[in-house]
Amino acid sequence: MNKVIIFEPEVRLNDLYQSVVDSTVNNFEIITFFDSASFTESIEHIEGNISFALIAYDSEDGSGVDILRSLMPIAKRFPVILMCSKEPEKYDQDDLFEFNQCSSIYYKSIGSKELSSQIKTVLKKTNRDAEDLFNNFEYTPVSPLIMLYADSTPLDVYFKRADDEYVRIFASESKVTAEDIQQYTAKGVNKFYIISQAKPDFYDYYLDVLGEVKYKKNPKLEGGNLTVQQQVLGMVFDRLKELGPDQKMLGIAKRNIEANLEMINSTKSLKKLLAKVVGKGEVEFEHSMATLFIGQMILKKLDWKSLDTQYKLSLAAFFHDLFSPKFDDTIKKLESLDEFDAAKIKTSSQDFFNHPSKAAQFVEKLKDIPPDTAQIIATHHELPKGRGFPKKLFGSRTSSLGCVFNTSHYFVLKLYENGWNSTGIEISLTGMHDFFKDGNYEKPFTALTEIFSK
Repeated sequence: MNKVIIFEPEVRLNDLYQSVVDSTVNNFEIITFFDSASFTESIEHIEGNISFALIAYDSEDGSGVDILRSLMPIAKRFPVILMCSKEPEKYDQDDLFEFNQCSSIYYKSIGSKELSSQIKTVLKKTNRDAEDLFNNFEYTPVSPLIMLYADSTPLDVYFKRADDEYVRIFASESKVTAEDIQQYTAKGVNKFYIISQAKPDFYDYYLDVLGEVKYKKNPKLEGGNLTVQQQVLGMVFDRLKELGPDQKMLGIAKRNIEANLEMINSTKSLKKLLAKVVGKGEVEFEHSMATLFIGQMILKKLDWKSLDTQYKLSLAAFFHDLFSPKFDDTIKKLESLDEFDAAKIKTSSQDFFNHPSKAAQFVEKLKDIPPDTAQIIATHHELPKGRGFPKKLFGSRTSSLGCVFNTSHYFVLKLYENGWNSTGIEISLTGMHDFFKDGNYEKPFTALTEIFSK
């Protein structure tokens, strides 16, 4: 295994350099030193291939100079990056690096991104296959709160710095406590990152845990349950797309739905509940939860609320965008249209046109799903007066429960457009007033207006 040596007396900087090395190169053993005595004693006994060294040169106690001298007998074999507190031009680099012209000076104040770049530069000078050593990872965001449900993490977990560098904060299989998570969430951090290639392993681990435990409340993390449920929705989506109609994933989805319904049935303020959802996660998932919350309130207002209707509406909210393209600006614009040219969309954005029927067909393959759930999903982009797609159905030909869902869904999309505030609500409802006077849409819209007129 390749090795890298780090000498830095200051613990904070030593940890930072380890994180930068870890995120820059793949499968390296990092050997760290905090004092010159242990360094001098150990350096000649390190076996194996030393690829490079990071040395704090002008440390306060002057030990960096001694370290450099002790390295000279062996440093011709590998490059040394001197971690200095002054600009490089203030040093005689020819004198410093007479023993190894592949070495360089790193100015501590310029940031970790530049250090990563410098590591790559010196390795390229000494190893023609250096590119194989570098990490070329893509990273996937995950909610910190999801990690509250297990005592350890199955994979390395990273924090994204302001300079777009990813720093490992939890090592694979390390213990993670609520206090560890709180250190970040208390500062407004709402995303950790994992290596994308390892995403299935991470998802399966936490989905297994969540399949066994009920969503627990944590008083230190207000609103955390909703954030966790959004993350679970995203994880289940990914796994269902890969695994197909998997009953285990459906079971986890049902647990998520149960937690949602428990909150909805006990809430005294829909607006406060929505405030905990909107702007807290990915739009494609938070809009599903907002659609679910408002739709359930419409059922309650109409006295249509029962375990059966609540369950069907919840399943539809959970699965309706399973196969929708990612919510980029183009899809957001399409989602919020007041009238669809079905033929044009079928040609220009076939994935978007097909996503209602594709999700409905998928749900039909799942066991223990009420049969008309798939119908709600298949028609969730139909609109009053035949302005939706794919079949341009009028309100009289769309099921009553489908119209409840579509009214809530359309209203949520309009709030993203007009604003999640009193003005946005008023504009959205005014725009819907005449439009939703169509068959089975009339009662759900009247209920919606009464809910938000309070």
